[in-house]
Amino acid sequence: MPLRPQSVARVPNANSLPNDYTDTTSPPMNEQEQYVELIADELGWDNPRARLAEAIESGSFSLYGQEIVDIRNNTRLGFEVLVRMREEENLLLPPGAFIPILEHFSMMPALDQWVVDSAALIANVEPKATMYFVNVSAQTLTDRGFIGQLGQVAARFPSAVKLLCFEIDEHDARALHDETGQFVSAVKAAGFRLALDHFGKGRVSFELLKQVHADYVKLDSGLVLAMGRGDAVAVAKLRAIHRVCRSIGIAPIAQCVESDEVCKRLAQLGIDYAQGYHFSAPAPIEIPVVPNVA
Repeated sequence: MPLRPQSVARVPNANSLPNDYTDTTSPPMNEQEQYVELIADELGWDNPRARLAEAIESGSFSLYGQEIVDIRNNTRLGFEVLVRMREEENLLLPPGAFIPILEHFSMMPALDQWVVDSAALIANVEPKATMYFVNVSAQTLTDRGFIGQLGQVAARFPSAVKLLCFEIDEHDARALHDETGQFVSAVKAAGFRLALDHFGKGRVSFELLKQVHADYVKLDSGLVLAMGRGDAVAVAKLRAIHRVCRSIGIAPIAQCVESDEVCKRLAQLGIDYAQGYHFSAPAPIEIPVVPNVA
């Protein structure tokens, strides 16, 4: 589907127009619309909304997981759940190829619901107590239908309740303060856990930690990488975050850990959990097949 031309159309003289004339000139697309159309064109999707709706309905997605490790004893705490989309010829699309389109059409709550249901099913039958960290989009934070489903998910998958942790982006938690409060209340009422993602990316707000009642904070990757380079400010910032988190019962998780040296520095700061390619790359997670009961 080619992009619509952005040139300015010539406006005819009003006196020369027929009485029943209607101006059908399309308004110019904004940058987001252009970006979405370019992606859809590259993928060969004539109707991206319908294509993604069908993919969600049919479960044309795959789950991947990246390990979160307790660096004190090299044991697994859990996985961060990641999503790939299956296209023809077993092609797997990364999130950057379809998430912007889902966001554009306000379809993220539908995908997030599929991910939550799938992760809960996995956790419910998993013989080992492994946690699953599921990202929640800003659109989903404000979706009452999704929030209303949390209690039902807990009832359907009781063994998964303590093993499912919802990750909220720190920026979204700030920007959507009231909606985040409602979401947090529903999550806690259902018995699930919470993590605040990208914490420490900008100004650190410890008050936000108390408001969200997080069980974990995912330390921003840029902060961890800066610490690995020996940045004194990053080290001081991580030390302060760890001290406050420990005092209020929250466990920090360092993201984007890529070397044993970074692990050693984290251990010196007292940070026990870490995630990154030093431990593992994202790997497929098999979703159990539940037989239909007539």
